[in-house]
Amino acid sequence: MVAFYSAYDAGSPYQSVVRARSRDGGDSFEPARAAFADPAPEENVRTFRDPFVWRDDSGWRMVVGTGMTGEIAGLRAYSSPDLETWTYDGLLLQLARTRTPHDTGAMWECPQILTLDGTDIALVSTWTEEDGIMQVLSTTLDGGAPRFDRVDHGTNFYAASVLRAGPFGPVVWGWATEGRDRSWCLEDDWSGMLTLPRLASLRPDGSVGYRPPLGSRTSAARRPPRRRATTRSPGDSSIGTPGSPSTWPRNEMAARVP
Repeated sequence: MVAFYSAYDAGSPYQSVVRARSRDGGDSFEPARAAFADPAPEENVRTFRDPFVWRDDSGWRMVVGTGMTGEIAGLRAYSSPDLETWTYDGLLLQLARTRTPHDTGAMWECPQILTLDGTDIALVSTWTEEDGIMQVLSTTLDGGAPRFDRVDHGTNFYAASVLRAGPFGPVVWGWATEGRDRSWCLEDDWSGMLTLPRLASLRPDGSVGYRPPLGSRTSAARRPPRRRATTRSPGDSSIGTPGSPSTWPRNEMAARVP
């Protein structure tokens, strides 16, 4: 098992891509080392992080999110025959920041690559130094002018992840914040959760459509919610007082996953 990730270093302008290998199925990993060199200074790359690795007919491929001088967001492409030696193949996609119809940001974080009906699609999380995290956009990688669509129209979906293939098809999920003030997150010492997964498909207009992973498969397994009765003895305060969570009606739902 080989893990690729961004190594944060407060003294470096980049989050270098490093590689760590496990020889016991993920119970332990060897010390991480750089997968390849950071961008050269003359490339005017300001931000660099978040590798995504997948395999196609030609071998292993990787994209890394970047932001360049002049608010130009991009995806740097790399290839490898063996996950050991990587070659920089240039920019897979780049775009100067635009604000209509969607703000494409000054950098693309957490890039992901889907392949739907033979079409490669990039999912990128837009970011700026001033605004921080923004939204997730998708665009086809067919060589034409990029047209971006929102992956989720809510206000708290970010950092999409994809499972390119699975028993139900390509799956997308993400990281959702609670929309809370930063001070609340610091006080509670946690923030965010993973969203429910969704199946991805290609619409006729080239945008990505989504539906629940099990779709109609859950319809036969659904049953009316079963309400759990609660009892309360006179003078027994251990059950809870009116209005407390312990006295609220409780429902259960069961689903059979094929």
